[in-house]
Amino acid sequence: MTIWIFSQATLAIAICLSIIMAVAWAVRRQTNNSGWVDAVWTFGLGIVGLASALIVLPGAEDWTSRQMLAAILIALWSLRLGAHIA
Repeated sequence: MTIWIFSQATLAIAICLSIIMAVAWAVRRQTNNSGWVDAVWTFGLGIVGLASALIVLPGAEDWTSRQMLAAILIALWSLRLGAHIA
C-alpha cells in the first residue's frame, strides 16, 4: 500500500513540475527573455518541494519535526535563490 501511495505522490510531483516548466516556457516565449526560466523553475521547485515535504503518510497523525524542518529549508532556499535570480 505504501508503495502505491509513493508512486502516486511521485507522479503528482512530476506532473506539477512539468506544468511549471510549461509555464516557464510560455513566459520565455512571451517575454523573449530566457532568464525568467531559472526564476520560475526555482520558485516552482520550492513550492512543489514544500508541498512534497509536508505530505502526511497514512497512519501518521500530523507532520513530524523532520518534515517541518525540510519544508522550512526548502522554502528558504527557494526564496533566496529565486530572489537572487529574479
